[in-house]
Amino acid sequence: MNNICSDTIKSIVVVLVCFLVFGCEKTYNSQEITTNAVLQFTVYGIKEDLPDANASLYTKNGSPINNFQYKEYDDISTLSYFETEDNRKSIAKNLMASTKMSPGIKYRVELFEVNGDTENHWRTLNLTSNASVTLTDTIGVVHGKTYKWYAYSYNTQDNITVPAKSLDISMGINKDFLFASNQLTINQYGNTPISILFQRKTARLAVDIDTRGANAHNIFNLQVVFPSGIIKTGNFNLRNQTVSAVTNVNAETLTLNTSGFVNVGGGYRKVAYLHSVEAISRPGDNSLSITVPTITYTVSNGLAGTTNNVTSTKTSLPFSFSNVTVGIGEVEV
Repeated sequence: MNNICSDTIKSIVVVLVCFLVFGCEKTYNSQEITTNAVLQFTVYGIKEDLPDANASLYTKNGSPINNFQYKEYDDISTLSYFETEDNRKSIAKNLMASTKMSPGIKYRVELFEVNGDTENHWRTLNLTSNASVTLTDTIGVVHGKTYKWYAYSYNTQDNITVPAKSLDISMGINKDFLFASNQLTINQYGNTPISILFQRKTARLAVDIDTRGANAHNIFNLQVVFPSGIIKTGNFNLRNQTVSAVTNVNAETLTLNTSGFVNVGGGYRKVAYLHSVEAISRPGDNSLSITVPTITYTVSNGLAGTTNNVTSTKTSLPFSFSNVTVGIGEVEV
């Protein structure tokens, strides 16, 4: 049986995906007026700009995404692809789309009344995506006045605990921080529905562990370690859209265990995401290295007519990816 198990362990594929974040955004809103001046917020979706790990390594116009890498370590193979600086804008133009926000996600809206160059806080709303709208989820406003709203979310189902009226918002540690804003004048009476298109304000790095090459059925023990300094956190200013108080996230926090991954298609493949408030850059030979201290998975014993599985464990697997660039910036769309 040991020989059979050894023969089936062919490869484990690790995919690292970088996602660009762009700051140029407009929210889609419509104004349907009836009797009273009221603002009602819902979520349209989240702006995306790169394909997921299953997508082809080509843009829609047929141009290849730069820096396709394939490496081997012992009987473990690694696969990675990164968008690079030279073709950042072309990828963004061709691949930008929006995805729906999952139900139950918490988000906050801060509304300000605009008087010339002054913004006076009007009201705070704590909302939930895809939830039924009640009267307490709307904001009464004054006809003829101008208002500016700021919306943000950590893309989780956890309640937002930031104090109301705050402009400097902690982006959290390894959180998927989303933001949107717009300004409007209430020029008719009635209800004004506003549909929010969130923009991701972090550089997102996906870690994709795929054991299909090893004929695996299920990964049930996994750990991935990243070095310090790759992921950063900080505070986001809603009004200026700037990030301050940037600090490194320590290596202990960046150790991902099985619970930090989700299945993709089945238990044989798992993905996790890291989020940094600053660009992640490892140009040239300055590689980004990750370590898999342990991975345990089940594989078929290869005997016809049986359903028995055997367990395989690999330890201390290093993977290195060179010329990695994932940034936060503006782009013409």
